[in-house]
Amino acid sequence: MYNKGKERMLLKMRKIIAMSSSLCALTMLAAAQAELPERILSGYSGMFLGSNTDHLEKMIRELGKYKFNSIEVKIQHERRSMDLPGHADEVVRLAKLANENGLIFQIYLYPIPYDGVRRKDWEEHAALPTPVDAQGNIVETAFNLSAPEVWKQLFKHAYQFVELREKIPFATLKFDIETIAHTYSYDDATWGKFCAANPGFPEATAPSEREKLLKSRNELPRYQAFFEQEVEKAVKEFADSLHAIDPTLILGYMPAHHGWMSQVFNRSLATEKTPAIVDGWDMYNGEGYTDRIAEHGKRIKDAHKNNRFVPWLRPNSYEPEDITISAYYGAANCDGYSLWSLAMLDENTNKRRGYDLPGGRQAALYLEAFKTANEAIYADLKENTIGTPQRIAYRPVKALVSPLDYSKIIVPELLPAGTGEGPTPRLVLRDQQTIFIYAKAGEEIKVALSHLAGNERPIALRYALFDCDKKVLREEAVSVGSRDVFTVMAPHTGIYALAVAGGVGGQAWYGVEVFTPYFAVDARTKAYFFNPQTIYVAGKDAGNPELLLTMQPTESHKRAINDEAPVEIVRSALNSIALPDGIVKVAFLRSDVTWSQNFFLSFPRGKIPFIYGHPERRLVPAE
Repeated sequence: MYNKGKERMLLKMRKIIAMSSSLCALTMLAAAQAELPERILSGYSGMFLGSNTDHLEKMIRELGKYKFNSIEVKIQHERRSMDLPGHADEVVRLAKLANENGLIFQIYLYPIPYDGVRRKDWEEHAALPTPVDAQGNIVETAFNLSAPEVWKQLFKHAYQFVELREKIPFATLKFDIETIAHTYSYDDATWGKFCAANPGFPEATAPSEREKLLKSRNELPRYQAFFEQEVEKAVKEFADSLHAIDPTLILGYMPAHHGWMSQVFNRSLATEKTPAIVDGWDMYNGEGYTDRIAEHGKRIKDAHKNNRFVPWLRPNSYEPEDITISAYYGAANCDGYSLWSLAMLDENTNKRRGYDLPGGRQAALYLEAFKTANEAIYADLKENTIGTPQRIAYRPVKALVSPLDYSKIIVPELLPAGTGEGPTPRLVLRDQQTIFIYAKAGEEIKVALSHLAGNERPIALRYALFDCDKKVLREEAVSVGSRDVFTVMAPHTGIYALAVAGGVGGQAWYGVEVFTPYFAVDARTKAYFFNPQTIYVAGKDAGNPELLLTMQPTESHKRAINDEAPVEIVRSALNSIALPDGIVKVAFLRSDVTWSQNFFLSFPRGKIPFIYGHPERRLVPAE
């Protein structure tokens, strides 16, 4: 006899079995996704959702061909937020193509907005707490990083990826924190918590007096450590919220520097069951593998036993033979390597400034160099000799010399102004810059060039001295960390151009000292200065109504005009500085809010677009 109750029970059991099977399958999928190669041999590139993916598809196949096992893709969206569900198929297709070519698929995310700047007119930002600086001022363009809701908002798109992980076969989810200003905050909430934990500090202390009080008691480090702990709690809560959705999720971040924010992330992303990928820039600028990198890796692993350290290297900072050495020893002694960027190894995309290979070399040479390193790593892993890498002979790599673009040099007609007397300042510059020097026939042109970046940017400077007809009088290089003083006898009276290059895209910074009486820095387009320093410019009555200051979105500066009180310029990309009459002294000083390094100066409406190191040693247009 037909038994409806028995049928219902059987159906229920079938559903339970089906659900269990599905859960098992999902668990197996997640486990497969969570597996990382013993050594990560990776390449990095970016994509915008909805854009052409030909480059990525090509490089995925190339990476598989040349024995890589990973690709990292920074997935971006041009608008305010990321509509991943609407573009999930694009990512699925790329991730599956990577898997088919033997690569794990790693995802990188910028914060939203990508520059990490708080938009006070955004509804979702209006409610987020802001930091308070040491003077007691609210920094409206920054976030108070001790608040968990800040991290959850900045990386709100991370939740979309985790929730779609069943569909998208990605191995890791990583965060780019470079653009986020990590400012200590003296806000009421944090100060109140600090006072509760440290009796003897009055909670009623005004915000503008809190840092002063701490300094007077030699307790500022204690407060800073407390604030860092609060930030760590916030980051950990954010990471835990992602792991609550998927406990097998592998997180990571870059760049791993030596500052406190990196230390926070080093302690916050790994769990007892899942590793975290920590990507550093230790081999990025051509230094190769050194003991210093090993020490950095040890500190990262000391922060959490499940951290995996992967140094990055930049192909066009190396000769191909040095790529093999660096990639092999980097991967053997750390947890792998990653190359930035795959655009350099695609003949269709590496023609852009900063992506070209040295000497016009072919991408295939570099891919073969990586392949040699990768095959040696696999052999060491197979034979259990990875701890004593010897398959490729080690030698220190030779830093490449910066390229010098002669086409950018246009020598104007300039004449000396002022007495020619005064001290010789050292102007600190970056990228390729031109300094004009006036000399009389037979006079000594004397200059000192100092490579100031050292091993942080181990690429040699290149310089050339030209006469007004662009005839090269001297061309040499300045090695890493060196100072070169040279003299050239002026063959005729007039203007000479000294072009100095420290590498494209923020590589080495350098000091320039001109001992010859009259000189000026070319700012007809813009001049790239590095670190706080004092300069002089012609003012309003000479035809320069304004000086345009351009900054990195993560930085702030103070500026003072003619020894007036300094004005803080906080994380603002463009700033017009109105100039008074006369020769104007402009002092750039360190900010109390963020770091202060890079700034660009130009004269968009100026008639004398030049920058001076001393008011009595300047050059002006002949007319």
